[in-house]
Amino acid sequence: KDENMPPLKFYTAMRFILPEKAKEFVEKYNHNGLKICILPAGSNADRIYPTASWWVKMMKAVANSFPDVRFYMTGAKSKEGGRSESYTFSDTDIDLILGEVDNIENCFDIGIINQIALLEHCDLLISPHSGFAFLAGCVNTPWLALSGARWPEYFYNHIQFYSVLPSCNKYPCYTGMREECISEMKSGNPVICMGNSELDKKLPGIIDGIRKLTDQSYTYSDSIELYRKNVL
Repeated sequence: KDENMPPLKFYTAMRFILPEKAKEFVEKYNHNGLKICILPAGSNADRIYPTASWWVKMMKAVANSFPDVRFYMTGAKSKEGGRSESYTFSDTDIDLILGEVDNIENCFDIGIINQIALLEHCDLLISPHSGFAFLAGCVNTPWLALSGARWPEYFYNHIQFYSVLPSCNKYPCYTGMREECISEMKSGNPVICMGNSELDKKLPGIIDGIRKLTDQSYTYSDSIELYRKNVL
């Protein structure tokens, strides 16, 4: 034991200290209104992410409720096929969103450190389950999670969060996915809880989540209690 080291503490929040170069990089994304980072898809090969057309609908709904919002869509594309490192989120999907949503910045492929700086720069993140999304809480940025499919978003890092939960009673299904969802994926569609019709029902919850996460009085403890209530 090193007597010069502080005592270990359980449940200590994890925080990243970003290089000044990365912080300077994201200064070009300054905006006086609400800043929302969007991660449309993760790296899983299964179709467990919302479609590009739904992201357009969601962002337009958010803009109607928060006229001063600006979106910053990020992710990483693979070097082959013009596809992201996700299922089939292609250049066409990205172009669709960029062409349909006016108040949006293309922040794909800006580098992982700059992406984390972007998370820190924004007021909140909206995304489905993705490893990258868990980094938001490490830079004091709340995460509005579009929950569904196999895994929950348990990461108690002392930062406010809001989970828009699916109605499926098998969530989180891990390896026990419903046959209907497996069939949907085989047909080239997202799993049911991430399909357009189901996610459309969650739009009011997303708007409510943004209101909560941008309310200074909404605490981490409030997040825990609300999540527990909604799960039950």
